Amino acid sequence: MALERRLAWGPQKVERMREILAELIVVDINSEPVMQAYAEIDFWCRQNGRSLGKNDLWIAATANVTEALLVTTDKDFDPLHERFLHREYYDPEASYPPPGA
Repeated sequence: MALERRLAWGPQKVERMREILAELIVVDINSEPVMQAYAEIDFWCRQNGRSLGKNDLWIAATANVTEALLVTTDKDFDPLHERFLHREYYDPEASYPPPGA
């Protein structure tokens, strides 16, 4: 995996990542519902002067179809929040849990 090579992860961290990945649900982006959601979101973005990268469009379409909560550390999905998906934003500069929580 590119991430483990780029960050020079050791064998224990690589193994833990593989364990986590094995628990994920795989969604086929070639399914008709995901492709339809991709087209709808892309069209809406273009009509509303929004720019969203192709990878983010696939992520948004998949979250839309699966009704998954999209957890993100950037604001790219803000225009789609509540219209096409539900997202939870975490500020990468903040400490978690927030003080007092």
